[in-house]
Amino acid sequence: IETLHCHVGSQGCSLDLISSGIRIVVDLAHEIEQIVGKQQIKYIDIGGGLPTNFKSDEVTPTFKELSTILQNDIPELFDENSKYKMITEFGRALIAKAGFCVAKVEYTKKAGERDIAIIQTGTEMFIRTVYHEKKWPLRIDIFDEEGNSKEIKYQEEQIDNNNNDNNGSDKVVYDIAGPCCLGMDIVAHQRIFPYTINQGDYILLHDVGGYYHSSWSYYNSRQSPPVYGINVNNDNFTDFEQNQINVKQLLSGSTIEKTLEFFT
Repeated sequence: IETLHCHVGSQGCSLDLISSGIRIVVDLAHEIEQIVGKQQIKYIDIGGGLPTNFKSDEVTPTFKELSTILQNDIPELFDENSKYKMITEFGRALIAKAGFCVAKVEYTKKAGERDIAIIQTGTEMFIRTVYHEKKWPLRIDIFDEEGNSKEIKYQEEQIDNNNNDNNGSDKVVYDIAGPCCLGMDIVAHQRIFPYTINQGDYILLHDVGGYYHSSWSYYNSRQSPPVYGINVNNDNFTDFEQNQINVKQLLSGSTIEKTLEFFT
């Protein structure tokens, strides 16, 4: 054995908890050396697990914050003459905020007193969110069938109406549901919007660059969607019309034939 590895978790773990887990593994490496009388462990794999901030576009916690804590708690890993080589696995933390999913609203309905918008994808892509929304909540923006932001339109209407929001009387509470045949296929529960969601609208779900398309399920023989890469030729991007936008298809969506091959 030359390597020790730990992975505390992928979401919901504090930086102190991540650091304490790594501290235990490094202490184990020291203990092994004392028992065998030589350096046995050469590599310490600290895993990944840096949480994603699902509440806003802000990237927090940061790698710098984690590094500061690790250097304080486990200084021997960062010494220039350290006898250990450190391996990291921070994949999702690098790409989570680089991805979003756009799904069309197939139809809306009422179930009892609840308004539900049914979109094109659900538990087959958002399995972590469906099973544990509190740890994996996804921000949502709504666009009309022409691609116009309903939030921006609403704000403009409020300005025109002297910011009179009718005391919230126009607010609608929605469940955003997927197409799969299980009652728990709810991507977002009880989200409040100051406008209605209509058939043909588009729902944009943020922060799905990691652990979503990559964990696609063929449940109900669902076909995975295509993946596109977007490159903006301007670090201070504010307006599509004034910037060079390059869109490239990175992965094609599944066909019926490819889906059937999975089961044969």
